[in-house]
Amino acid sequence: MSIDAAGAEARRATIRSFWDNVHAHRFDELVPLLHEDVERIVLWYGGPDTRTGRDAYLATLREIIPSFTEWHIDSGPIHVSDDGSHAFMRCHEVFLRGARRREIDELFEYTFASDGRILRINIFFKVDPAMAASVLERYPLQHG
Repeated sequence: MSIDAAGAEARRATIRSFWDNVHAHRFDELVPLLHEDVERIVLWYGGPDTRTGRDAYLATLREIIPSFTEWHIDSGPIHVSDDGSHAFMRCHEVFLRGARRREIDELFEYTFASDGRILRINIFFKVDPAMAASVLERYPLQHG
């Protein structure tokens, strides 16, 4: 089954709204975007870091994001799978906590519930462009 252009744009709008609200620290505005059973998995060299459930994930965001002196994500295009079940976004994250500044290239993989809410977020840290391209090649994508 394939998603139409409007459906793909709705998935992109969900992700853009998610990040707009995170940047503005409007965490309550994320509730309608996240499935109650959302799972966020950070895949990095230290092993997976998982938060399960909307309340647990929101609590993590409320704790971590305001703790940075500086924080932002510069995102690339959002690619949506032909069936609308997944979306991908490469980004560059910059954060400063105390005197320690970090810049990391990442790949976000989103899985959507049938109602369009975000069901799962996989975050791949320190992703080089070749690895990101290989992940994107796994899915036929809608480009927009």
